[in-house]
Amino acid sequence: MPLIDPQEPSLGAWRVWLQALASDAEAAWAAALTYGELPRNVRKTWLDALDADVPTLGVPPVAVYAPLLAVEVDEELRVRMVHAMGPLEGKSAWHAWSGEAAEATIVLVLVRSLYLHFVELLVCRVGKVGPDDELLSAVHEPLSDGRTFAAAAEGATIGGESFGAKTLRRVPLEDAVEILAHAIVAQRRQGRPVPEVMARFSDLFTPVYPGSLR
Repeated sequence: MPLIDPQEPSLGAWRVWLQALASDAEAAWAAALTYGELPRNVRKTWLDALDADVPTLGVPPVAVYAPLLAVEVDEELRVRMVHAMGPLEGKSAWHAWSGEAAEATIVLVLVRSLYLHFVELLVCRVGKVGPDDELLSAVHEPLSDGRTFAAAAEGATIGGESFGAKTLRRVPLEDAVEILAHAIVAQRRQGRPVPEVMARFSDLFTPVYPGSLR
């Protein structure tokens, strides 16, 4: 993605790019990565440009600010973005899908609503290793189009890995988390490493799942 200079908000390309953040997950994630690497004074200039342009873009402010907020560490700038986004509808919530794959493996897709139609995905493959079920792989997509998350189905890939689930069906979040928990425990008991990405989701393995969709 070319870096469009936010100091020239009148540029048509800048405005078109900002509008794309409301519908294109790759553009939104690229914006977050680009913004996060900039020094604070340039990030502040970027936000100054957004203050001028967002009211005339015709897209919800959250579409433009949320990707940046995900990587912003400066509290003053975070507060500024939260105020600019305004109230959000709904709450972030995890829900789960499950499907059978080849060689007696199970694909579990955990989906968390973020904003608009964007979601966060955790896609895990669980299967037999010896007598126990173990977590064979886990792929995390921090920002994805929720309308197409079923790309975990047969013939498609997520994070460059094919999971080959023939069908996906909605399952209770607690059931999916329990399967993952048992698989992780078995893996640790056997001294085998657990995919590093799972460390991000330790809050899922608590007795209560706030906001879960059942």
